[in-house]
Amino acid sequence: MSDAVAARLAAIRAEANARRGRDRAPSLETDADATTREDVSSIAHADFKARDDGRGPDAPSSTADAHARDDRDDAVRRAVNEAIEREQIKTAKMIEALRESGEDANGDALERRAREAERMMGLEAARHATAMENAQREMEELRAERDRNAKELKKLRAHLLALEDEEDEVAEEQEREIDEAREEERREYERKLSELKKNMSGNDAEVAKLRATLEARDEEVNNLQKALGAYYAELEDAETRRAEAAILRQKVASLTSQAASDRAACAEAKTRATEAEERLKKFEAHLNIAKEECIKATTDASKLRKALHHALQKSSDMMVESEKLLDKRIVSDLFIAYLERKQAEDVLNLLAKMLGFSEKQKARMEALKNQNKKRGVLGKIARAPVSIAAGAIGVALEVTGATGQNREVPVADLWVSFLEKQVADDEGTDENKAPIPTSSELISAANEL
Repeated sequence: MSDAVAARLAAIRAEANARRGRDRAPSLETDADATTREDVSSIAHADFKARDDGRGPDAPSSTADAHARDDRDDAVRRAVNEAIEREQIKTAKMIEALRESGEDANGDALERRAREAERMMGLEAARHATAMENAQREMEELRAERDRNAKELKKLRAHLLALEDEEDEVAEEQEREIDEAREEERREYERKLSELKKNMSGNDAEVAKLRATLEARDEEVNNLQKALGAYYAELEDAETRRAEAAILRQKVASLTSQAASDRAACAEAKTRATEAEERLKKFEAHLNIAKEECIKATTDASKLRKALHHALQKSSDMMVESEKLLDKRIVSDLFIAYLERKQAEDVLNLLAKMLGFSEKQKARMEALKNQNKKRGVLGKIARAPVSIAAGAIGVALEVTGATGQNREVPVADLWVSFLEKQVADDEGTDENKAPIPTSSELISAANEL
């Protein structure tokens, strides 16, 4: 009796363990299915994100895209295989748990539960395969939808470009219409002006006609008034004629005022036209004068450039032919031209070249010129002592074989000494500068030589 009770208790315990194993199996299957779906969904999301980052909607497909697609498919397969392996491990653990729970049960029940677990594992593998196929199908649908969106985007961009071109054409058409409207308005204004002039001439003729009619009416009224005593029967007719005359006078007055206003408008239009013509004539005269002055200035400048070039060439040739023979007129004219100008570096350089300044004297002259540019020394050259001019003329006379005052003193030394003295005297003063010599004056001086 005790053995039967023990066997009964063992059977109840085995059944309870089997129930607990069956309750745990659906939860494990649900967890495995959810895990597999999450893995596939994450892999699909990563796939589309990588494709969207890798190329835009307008980028063409290439071999690199095909390789990337194969890599993503391999990753999906690996994820599914890993999920299946995890499910197998869970199933093995479940079987182990069933075995542990069924140690006290008989071997048939344990074998039945193992077969049930294997069947559940097969069903789970089939569900995983189905989930895999569904995920791949969803991925293909998403890819097709993305391609459709890319094509639609291309169409929208082309439509946008067409709209922009159409807007440009509309803007051009509006500009043409505006120009045509302006031209039409101008023609309408001219037409109204001509009609107004014609109406004025017609109004003048009508006024003259009405005046003649009024005079005739007045004469007739006078005749009627004279015959008033003799023609009492025609009194009513005379009154009617007077009323008509009054109406005609009112018409004449209104036409006269209208003609006066028309004349005033015509006179104002004529005045504006006359003023516009006068301004146009003045502008044309100024333009012609400016053109003539420009042509004359261009011609004078060309002549002066040729004269300066000729003079410089002549001077250079004279210096090459004879460095010791100088004409006193050349030296005197150049020196006077330099003294009359505020800054005449070309004349000074030519004078130094003709007088044969040494390198030391040229250096001193350049230093003095730089100081004079800052302090305004050369602006007072016009006030140079007469002795310096006489010294320059004496050097010219000495070179040419003539006699003169201070002919033993070289003009270069006198010139440098004078500039040094002026620099020393002008350190504390700041006076107005002499007028700057123009290039035309220098060219004229050289041409006179």
